[in-house]
Order: sequence, then C-alpha cells, then structure tokens
Amino acid sequence: MKALKIFEFQRENNPHHKLNVGIPTSIRPAQKWEATSFHHTVIHTTPQKLIKLAERIGAEYYDQNTGDDKTNFDFEFDTKDGTYFTVYDWKEYRELGYDEIVEFHIGTDDPADSIKALAALEEALDYIA
Repeated sequence: MKALKIFEFQRENNPHHKLNVGIPTSIRPAQKWEATSFHHTVIHTTPQKLIKLAERIGAEYYDQNTGDDKTNFDFEFDTKDGTYFTVYDWKEYRELGYDEIVEFHIGTDDPADSIKALAALEEALDYIA
C-alpha cells in the first residue's frame, strides 16, 4: 500500500508523466447531442490522438478528412460531471495529416464550460500515447 501511495505521489507531481494505459475518467462519451457555440477556447493536438481517445472511451466521432467541408473531424464528449462539448477543426479546407498538430475548437453552451471542457480534454489526452 505504501508503494502505491509513493507511485501516485510521484505521478501526480511529475509534469512530464504520461499515463498510457487505462481509460481516462475526466471525460466520457456524450450522452445526448446538444448545440454548441465557440467561445474562443482551442486545443492543439493531432487528429489521431483525438480518434484514439474517442475509440478508447467509445465516443462517437465524424471523420470526413477531405477538406471539402467546414470541418474534417468532429468529436462529442461529456465531462465527468455531464457537461457536453464538441471538438472540431474549423475551416481548414484541406485534407489534414492524422499526425499533424491542428488547432481544434471546443464548442460548449457557455464560456465557463469551454474552460472546464479544455481541462478535462487535456487530462484525458494524457492517457493517449
């Protein structure tokens, strides 16, 4: 038991630690669809990491990576407290590389929820190699 506590302390206090196993608990698949708005909150990550995250937790996502529409990728998640949010690229109008760092918008009902969603998403992406 003592060794587990030391491990947890080291993991929590190491900003470079990446937990690459298990299922993230900060977000979950969306329970229902809701309209969202952009509140100037973004995350820079790869489409592949978001796809891996969605697949790991069983969340729905849209992959139409042709550049022919306003979005190539759309993801739907809930925070652990049930706040619905979407993650999507916006008006790239080109095919995106799956390992390319892209600016994704976070859509929510209000600005405070977008900050909460960003924190939950960043925490969940720590689980993805």
